[in-house]
Amino acid sequence: MPGRLTEGLAPAPSTAKPSAESDSRLQYLIDNITSLSEYELQELIDILQSRAEAAGGDPNLSTRELQSLASFSMLVKTEMQRRNNGGAITASATTFVVPADRRPNRVGSGSATAITASGVDLNDGDSLGHEFADAMKRSASDPRIGKTQVAKLHVQRSADRTLTTDDPIATAAVFKAAAAEHAQYVAAQLAQPQALVAAGGLGTPEAVDYAIAGFEVADRPVRDALPSFTATRGGVRFVRPPTLADLEGSVGIWSMANDIAAVTDPAVRKPILRVPMSTEVVVDLMAVTNRLLCGNTLARAFPEYVTRITELALAVYARVAEQQLLTQIGALSTAVSGAAGEGAGVGATRVLLPLLDRAATGMRDRLRMAQDAPLQLVLPHWSKGILRSDLAMQEPGDAREGVTDAELIGYLAARNLAPTFALDGEAGQHFDVQDPGPVNAWPTEIVSYMFPAGAFQFMDGGTLDLGIVRDSELNAANDFEMFSEGFEAVLHRGGEAFRISQAVTPSGISRAAA
Repeated sequence: MPGRLTEGLAPAPSTAKPSAESDSRLQYLIDNITSLSEYELQELIDILQSRAEAAGGDPNLSTRELQSLASFSMLVKTEMQRRNNGGAITASATTFVVPADRRPNRVGSGSATAITASGVDLNDGDSLGHEFADAMKRSASDPRIGKTQVAKLHVQRSADRTLTTDDPIATAAVFKAAAAEHAQYVAAQLAQPQALVAAGGLGTPEAVDYAIAGFEVADRPVRDALPSFTATRGGVRFVRPPTLADLEGSVGIWSMANDIAAVTDPAVRKPILRVPMSTEVVVDLMAVTNRLLCGNTLARAFPEYVTRITELALAVYARVAEQQLLTQIGALSTAVSGAAGEGAGVGATRVLLPLLDRAATGMRDRLRMAQDAPLQLVLPHWSKGILRSDLAMQEPGDAREGVTDAELIGYLAARNLAPTFALDGEAGQHFDVQDPGPVNAWPTEIVSYMFPAGAFQFMDGGTLDLGIVRDSELNAANDFEMFSEGFEAVLHRGGEAFRISQAVTPSGISRAAA
């Protein structure tokens, strides 16, 4: 059928050289591709298919002619995608997975490895011509947004400098394995301190290292410490439960005297309280977004850098999202602090632990909880360092220089507090940039969050969308966009919650001056 771009038989292969007239016609169709009718676009496809099939039997075809055919074929595919998408080309995906029938196969050949769409070893121009022809046929019969890879060549290098997969996760694993090996080496040096000695000069030119180091993590301890659920409709409505105080006046004591007096005195009655109705609470999801604009040339020439940027973006995403969670928890909590002069003259450990103990005991008392009921406590991760430093500075003979994390957590567990150590926090709850000179001091205030287990819950949209966007505007600048977007929020289901701020100093002083 003339109007269908994906139907009809391809013209018979011909080994004859294209005439000047056919060259002129081809150039005209290419130059005016965006304004061609469907009949003219089909004519262009037929011409390219015919030439590609003819190229397969012509051993003298130059590399430049093959490249021209490939370029023309990509223009046709792009135009077909533009028309199928109403004039704009936009691609997005929830995961970076190549369709099974488009995944490359690896074929070894001598000192090089060819990656082809069909699994054919590319040893010469003839094989490459067949590959272009097959790729054009696939793109004509099954057009898809994006690029169809025809071939790629890999130079063989030593095993420790060769990534044997195109999977970015596996690539990152190689980098991390190297970093982990180094970390183990450093740990071994800490176990057996000794000087590191290097001697000798370079015997060969320096090798190029394309690996990009990274040290951050994308962990989310605050989110992981909360019970989670999914809101598929963008939010949730709920009613917080009434408190003990709301039912004050509903219970009384009825004595025998009351029973006798009630017969003649209408004022003597058992107490009654109309059931109060709590206000409905509406919580909507908020989007946490991330967009990166990347050049096609950079992605092709330095994929390790793009991979590193992608990993770094996940860590930045985690930081912003965790800060937002803590900001919401703080806004839904009662802001409290130690009394004026709390713990004056003593070190951080003997200020913070009694304050947390008092706050937790008061919370359990007001909520009439079991006195050993666990409460959740969110602290900045560096608070362990402050407490450890404070204990290490105690009077000689206390043997507190090597207090472990487990011991510090044990101090909190003794108070039935289940700690979570956040990697991020509010403004001021982090170390500033380190300038040359003295090492930065500890933050002067610890902000923590205390609440009954389950009082706060994490809500998300059920997905974290990841994708790539390509359109005509991005293509014009030879760019593409990577994005990620998640939806989440925090719910306070009821009960007390505290945002506790307290100034501390790791002085090592264990008791106040008399």
